[in-house]
Amino acid sequence: MPRPSRDKCNPFVTYDFQIPVKQHKSTDLFNVDAPIEGNLTSVAVSSVKAVDIGRCVKLFHSEGIRQLFKDLSPAGKNLMFYVLMHLRYKQDFITIPEEDYCEEYGLKSRTFRTAKGELMGKVLAKRQRKDTYWINPAVLYSGSRVDAYPHNLVRISKSAEQNVVSEPVAEYTLTPNPERELLKESLYK
Repeated sequence: MPRPSRDKCNPFVTYDFQIPVKQHKSTDLFNVDAPIEGNLTSVAVSSVKAVDIGRCVKLFHSEGIRQLFKDLSPAGKNLMFYVLMHLRYKQDFITIPEEDYCEEYGLKSRTFRTAKGELMGKVLAKRQRKDTYWINPAVLYSGSRVDAYPHNLVRISKSAEQNVVSEPVAEYTLTPNPERELLKESLYK
Protein backbone atom coordinates (compact mmCIF):
# COMPACT_ATOMS: atom_id res chain seq x y z
CA MET A 1 0.00 0.00 0.00
CA PRO A 2 1.60 3.30 -1.04
CA ARG A 3 2.13 5.90 1.67
CA PRO A 4 0.44 9.29 1.28
CA SER A 5 2.59 12.23 0.31
CA ARG A 6 4.56 13.81 3.17
CA ASP A 7 2.29 16.82 3.56
CA LYS A 8 -0.77 14.60 4.04
CA CYS A 9 0.51 12.32 6.78
CA ASN A 10 1.64 12.68 10.34
CA PRO A 11 5.43 13.29 10.36
CA PHE A 12 5.77 11.30 13.61
CA VAL A 13 4.37 8.17 11.97
CA THR A 14 7.38 6.82 10.14
CA TYR A 15 8.54 3.29 9.39
CA ASP A 16 10.51 3.46 12.66
CA PHE A 17 7.28 4.02 14.62
CA GLN A 18 6.27 0.67 16.10
CA ILE A 19 3.39 -0.23 18.38
CA PRO A 20 4.01 -3.19 20.72
CA VAL A 21 0.95 -5.46 20.63
CA LYS A 22 -0.29 -8.79 21.90
CA GLN A 23 -3.05 -10.95 20.51
CA HIS A 24 -6.39 -10.93 22.27
CA LYS A 25 -8.87 -13.69 21.53
CA SER A 26 -12.53 -13.20 22.31
CA THR A 27 -15.50 -15.46 21.78
CA ASP A 28 -19.09 -14.25 21.55
CA LEU A 29 -22.10 -16.54 21.78
CA PHE A 30 -25.06 -15.72 19.55
CA ASN A 31 -28.51 -17.31 19.75
CA VAL A 32 -30.10 -18.36 16.47
CA ASP A 33 -33.76 -18.14 15.54
CA ALA A 34 -34.08 -21.74 14.40
CA PRO A 35 -32.04 -24.76 15.50
CA ILE A 36 -29.05 -25.59 13.29
CA GLU A 37 -27.89 -29.14 12.61
CA GLY A 38 -30.56 -30.72 14.74
CA ASN A 39 -30.70 -29.09 18.15
CA LEU A 40 -27.96 -26.38 18.08
CA THR A 41 -29.51 -23.10 19.20
CA SER A 42 -26.43 -20.90 19.44
CA VAL A 43 -23.25 -20.15 17.52
CA ALA A 44 -19.87 -19.18 18.96
CA VAL A 45 -17.88 -16.65 16.96
CA SER A 46 -14.22 -16.23 17.86
CA SER A 47 -12.03 -13.35 16.81
CA VAL A 48 -8.42 -12.43 17.36
CA LYS A 49 -7.28 -8.84 17.33
CA ALA A 50 -4.08 -6.96 18.10
CA VAL A 51 -4.15 -5.02 21.37
CA ASP A 52 -1.74 -2.17 22.13
CA ILE A 53 0.25 -3.07 25.26
CA GLY A 54 1.74 0.39 25.77
CA ARG A 55 0.84 2.05 29.07
CA CYS A 56 -1.63 4.88 28.72
CA VAL A 57 -3.94 7.06 30.76
CA LYS A 58 -7.11 8.52 29.30
CA LEU A 59 -7.79 12.18 29.99
CA PHE A 60 -11.50 12.82 29.45
CA HIS A 61 -12.58 16.04 27.79
CA SER A 62 -14.86 18.49 29.54
CA GLU A 63 -15.10 22.21 29.95
CA GLY A 64 -14.21 21.74 33.63
CA ILE A 65 -10.90 20.01 32.89
CA ARG A 66 -10.03 22.64 30.28
CA GLN A 67 -10.59 25.38 32.85
CA LEU A 68 -8.70 23.43 35.51
CA PHE A 69 -5.61 23.27 33.30
CA LYS A 70 -5.84 26.97 32.52
CA ASP A 71 -5.96 27.78 36.23
CA LEU A 72 -3.17 25.44 37.40
CA SER A 73 0.13 26.92 38.48
CA PRO A 74 3.31 25.45 36.95
CA ALA A 75 3.73 23.31 40.09
CA GLY A 76 0.10 22.13 39.76
CA LYS A 77 0.67 21.19 36.12
CA ASN A 78 3.80 19.24 37.11
CA LEU A 79 1.84 17.36 39.75
CA MET A 80 -0.92 16.59 37.24
CA PHE A 81 1.72 15.27 34.82
CA TYR A 82 3.17 13.14 37.63
CA VAL A 83 -0.27 11.65 38.26
CA LEU A 84 -0.72 10.93 34.54
CA MET A 85 2.68 9.22 34.35
CA HIS A 86 2.40 7.18 37.55
CA LEU A 87 -1.24 6.07 37.56
CA ARG A 88 -1.33 2.28 37.33
CA TYR A 89 -3.62 0.25 35.11
CA LYS A 90 -7.09 -0.33 36.59
CA GLN A 91 -6.34 1.64 39.77
CA ASP A 92 -8.41 4.59 40.85
CA PHE A 93 -5.92 5.72 43.46
CA ILE A 94 -2.30 6.84 43.45
CA THR A 95 0.42 7.14 46.05
CA ILE A 96 2.46 10.33 45.87
CA PRO A 97 5.23 10.22 48.50
CA GLU A 98 5.70 13.88 49.39
CA GLU A 99 9.42 13.67 50.19
CA ASP A 100 10.27 11.70 47.02
CA TYR A 101 8.16 13.98 44.85
CA CYS A 102 9.72 17.14 46.28
CA GLU A 103 13.22 15.71 45.82
CA GLU A 104 12.52 14.61 42.21
CA TYR A 105 11.08 18.01 41.21
CA GLY A 106 13.32 20.16 43.41
CA LEU A 107 10.37 21.60 45.37
CA LYS A 108 9.75 22.58 48.93
CA SER A 109 6.96 20.78 50.79
CA ARG A 110 4.93 23.98 50.86
CA THR A 111 4.96 24.20 47.04
CA PHE A 112 3.92 20.55 46.79
CA ARG A 113 1.02 21.09 49.19
CA THR A 114 -0.12 24.16 47.23
CA ALA A 115 -0.04 22.17 43.97
CA LYS A 116 -1.87 19.29 45.64
CA GLY A 117 -4.49 21.74 46.90
CA GLU A 118 -5.13 22.88 43.31
CA LEU A 119 -6.01 19.29 42.33
CA MET A 120 -7.92 18.28 45.46
CA GLY A 121 -11.64 17.92 44.92
CA LYS A 122 -11.28 18.01 41.13
CA VAL A 123 -8.74 15.31 40.29
CA LEU A 124 -7.60 13.99 43.69
CA ALA A 125 -9.35 13.14 46.96
CA LYS A 126 -7.56 12.07 50.16
CA ARG A 127 -7.65 8.44 51.24
CA GLN A 128 -7.02 7.08 54.74
CA ARG A 129 -3.53 5.81 53.85
CA LYS A 130 -0.57 8.18 54.05
CA ASP A 131 0.26 9.96 50.77
CA THR A 132 -2.49 8.05 48.90
CA TYR A 133 -5.26 9.77 46.94
CA TRP A 134 -8.35 8.72 45.04
CA ILE A 135 -8.38 9.62 41.35
CA ASN A 136 -11.52 11.14 39.84
CA PRO A 137 -12.38 8.70 37.00
CA ALA A 138 -14.56 11.36 35.38
CA VAL A 139 -11.31 13.22 34.65
CA LEU A 140 -8.73 10.47 34.04
CA TYR A 141 -8.38 6.72 34.21
CA SER A 142 -5.99 3.99 33.11
CA GLY A 143 -8.05 1.10 31.78
CA SER A 144 -11.72 0.69 31.00
CA ARG A 145 -14.14 2.71 33.12
CA VAL A 146 -16.92 0.53 31.66
CA ASP A 147 -15.33 -2.57 33.24
CA ALA A 148 -14.35 -0.81 36.48
CA TYR A 149 -17.67 0.92 37.16
CA PRO A 150 -20.44 -1.12 35.46
CA HIS A 151 -23.07 0.27 37.84
CA ASN A 152 -22.45 3.82 36.64
CA LEU A 153 -23.23 3.32 32.95
CA VAL A 154 -25.88 5.34 31.16
CA ARG A 155 -26.47 5.47 27.43
CA ILE A 156 -26.39 9.02 26.10
CA SER A 157 -28.54 10.09 23.17
CA LYS A 158 -26.91 10.58 19.77
CA SER A 159 -27.22 14.30 20.29
CA ALA A 160 -24.33 14.49 22.75
CA GLU A 161 -24.47 18.28 22.90
CA GLN A 162 -27.82 18.06 24.67
CA ASN A 163 -26.39 15.43 27.04
CA VAL A 164 -29.81 13.84 27.39
CA VAL A 165 -30.02 10.35 28.83
CA SER A 166 -32.18 8.48 26.38
CA GLU A 167 -31.96 4.88 27.49
CA PRO A 168 -30.34 3.07 30.41
CA VAL A 169 -27.85 0.32 29.59
CA ALA A 170 -29.55 -1.99 32.10
CA GLU A 171 -32.30 -1.63 34.68
CA TYR A 172 -31.60 1.24 37.00
CA THR A 173 -33.00 3.09 39.96
CA LEU A 174 -32.37 6.56 41.26
CA THR A 175 -30.02 6.56 44.20
CA PRO A 176 -29.98 9.03 47.09
CA ASN A 177 -27.57 11.08 44.95
CA PRO A 178 -30.06 12.95 42.70
CA GLU A 179 -27.32 14.31 40.42
CA ARG A 180 -26.81 11.02 38.57
CA GLU A 181 -28.45 7.71 37.85
CA LEU A 182 -26.62 4.62 38.97
CA LEU A 183 -27.20 1.27 37.41
CA LYS A 184 -28.51 -1.33 39.82
CA GLU A 185 -27.65 -4.44 37.87
CA SER A 186 -24.41 -5.43 36.22
CA LEU A 187 -24.25 -5.81 32.48
CA TYR A 188 -22.44 -9.09 32.88
CA LYS A 189 -25.21 -11.36 34.19
